[in-house]
Amino acid sequence: MGNKNQTTILIVDDHPANLDLLECFLEGFDYRLLRAESGKDALALASENDLDLVLLDIMMPEMDGYQVCEKFKEMPQHARVPVIFLTALEDIESKVKAFSRGAVDYLTKPINVKELQARVTTHLRLAQQEQDLKDYDKAKNQFISMLAEDLLTPIQSLKSVLQRLNETSADLDKEALCDYISLAYSAADCINDISHNLKFWSALQNNELTNNQQNVNVKEVFDSIISDIQLETKHKAISIVNDINADEIAYVDEEFLRIIVQNVLSNAVSYSNKGGVVVVVAEDSNIDGSVTITIEDNGIGISEENIQNIFQLGQQFRREGTAGEVGTGMGLILCHDLLEKCGGRMWLESELGKGTKVFINLPQQSNN
Repeated sequence: MGNKNQTTILIVDDHPANLDLLECFLEGFDYRLLRAESGKDALALASENDLDLVLLDIMMPEMDGYQVCEKFKEMPQHARVPVIFLTALEDIESKVKAFSRGAVDYLTKPINVKELQARVTTHLRLAQQEQDLKDYDKAKNQFISMLAEDLLTPIQSLKSVLQRLNETSADLDKEALCDYISLAYSAADCINDISHNLKFWSALQNNELTNNQQNVNVKEVFDSIISDIQLETKHKAISIVNDINADEIAYVDEEFLRIIVQNVLSNAVSYSNKGGVVVVVAEDSNIDGSVTITIEDNGIGISEENIQNIFQLGQQFRREGTAGEVGTGMGLILCHDLLEKCGGRMWLESELGKGTKVFINLPQQSNN
């Protein structure tokens, strides 16, 4: 099928000399050029290759360019591929017919090399912009769907708890009442986290966040957030061990780092069994001047299939935590995007039933 990272142009003309000339005109643009001397050959190549643009002669035996263009447009994978007619026909009727068959442009022979290059570049750019808009629209719809699902689960959980309290509060002992209150607080806390993450993710997408990277003591950030998380989840008796060196420094925006650490540690606790252990360590790299922080839990783990999609918008899986905590799909996407903005990266290793390791790689000095 060819290299999808390389722009592929199909040139169709029944005269080999014209094909040679067009190839010469497009030399130096790093295009992958395919050539066909008939409509039949052109359609065969189209069925076997991903195309980005077609340069098509009109006057050809057996199947003219109009017919070939119509056949192209009937192929689902090529329906939106731009077709430029190259022909000696100069009359208005031929031009109108070309555009009615799906062409995006029309050049008359003899072809001017500069004009051909300019129009090819323009239509490739327009096609890419159209695809970018489609991808953006798809991502937007996936995001809205993900957000709706993220909010629906904790809201339903909160409603269920409140309904149960309303129906049975007079008969509940103190311990049961505390359990219900804890569940309600967990759902409300999840809604708050989603709102907080949404605010930052939206600001990040709109380039409204200022990236104030500076030297930050990593251990101190983890200590602060670990203290808060353990207070909120003391019913699970999860031990979080921070083995990061006291002088470990990363070059990062501190607020970004706090959001990342909050999300990753909250996930580790949510998916750990009661009495579990979460261990945090850091290792410096002498090769690229970075530090890699590892957050390891011995919880329920994630399947390889779900790991592959975990940072893809609209592809996240959702699963309740081991104490009924509500999982969301947005937190890790936000972490991933914030790390990219700081010049860092994030990845996971996991095994079902045995636990998960989350790796956070951060620069230790400015790249400027």
